[in-house]
Amino acid sequence: MAACPSATEIPASDARDGSGAGAAESGSVIVVVATDAPLLPHQLKRLARRVSLGLARTGAMSGNGSGDIFIAFSTANPGASTASGLSRVEMVSNEDISPLFDATALATEEAVINALVAPIL
Repeated sequence: MAACPSATEIPASDARDGSGAGAAESGSVIVVVATDAPLLPHQLKRLARRVSLGLARTGAMSGNGSGDIFIAFSTANPGASTASGLSRVEMVSNEDISPLFDATALATEEAVINALVAPIL
């Protein structure tokens, strides 16, 4: 697999100086994970926690004043919040959820890279 020269696309003012210390802290990260996979609230919480893995893959760091927010929601089970009566819901089993964790980390990494190399309009 050939390496992608994405570093050549990042402006020098955004690049790290090589000492491991990035530029001055400049804000927070807000990530929204949306899926149509039928997940329950506790599974969505676990999914949101995987965002940090994708950020770490890009070298992103959190700072003291950083107010990073990661949330996840599912569009599956639309009738689950009926006002009364019983509702039926579907869910992915915990044994089968790992690919969704992988996809969350990879999608987060891709979003960060896209933001770094996106043209400024």
